[in-house]
Amino acid sequence: RNLRDTTRSLLLLALGMAPALLGQAAYNWARFGSPLEFGYRWMNSPGSLLERQATWGQFSLHFLPENLYTLLIRPPLVSLAPLRIKPDPWGMGLLLTCPALLLALPTLAKVANGSGDGATPNGRRCFWPERCCQTFARVRLGLWLSIVLVQLPSLLYFNTGSYQFGYRFALDWLPLGLLLVALGTGGRLRWWGKALVVASVLAHLWGVLWMYPNFNGQPWHLQYAGLLRQLLR
Repeated sequence: RNLRDTTRSLLLLALGMAPALLGQAAYNWARFGSPLEFGYRWMNSPGSLLERQATWGQFSLHFLPENLYTLLIRPPLVSLAPLRIKPDPWGMGLLLTCPALLLALPTLAKVANGSGDGATPNGRRCFWPERCCQTFARVRLGLWLSIVLVQLPSLLYFNTGSYQFGYRFALDWLPLGLLLVALGTGGRLRWWGKALVVASVLAHLWGVLWMYPNFNGQPWHLQYAGLLRQLLR
């Protein structure tokens, strides 16, 4: 029965994935002449990136250290004369730009030691402790495995993300990370958890103030002020 249930679950998963995969393959074939061609060879990349790609390929273990560094702890750019701190356009670590994700670490500890307390995510005792323990243990494990599998190609990619604030490739798995934050906090934030959330918001406000003038040519509030005036007419 377990084998039959597992096979059924895998078939349902494949059925759910099929439309997206077939649609992407059809798009690739119509635009590039091959279902497996995604158009990366025609990207308008800087010469340094093209050289990396030509030397090591689009995906390589050679890029793993730099991508891990960028994902986790890559700092902003600091100049001393004059003293200035600004975002590194090649990326910055999530520990600096989104420290609220640290609130998910308790779930990783539970996955590592296989523990569960029979409680629901909000901290209340479950009517069936054993069932709750198994269910949430599977949810935690599934979320972490999904994040690893989604992030892995980006860790081997020849580009850390190019012009960005923070680490934009994290957007692929960030919704799963937010679920882990909810599970890790049990829906209750202590003062230090709130401080991490505030620090993350302020970091991204810094990113908005830096990104818009450099990317769109004018501060964000001027762009949206004009849009609001048009909408309110």
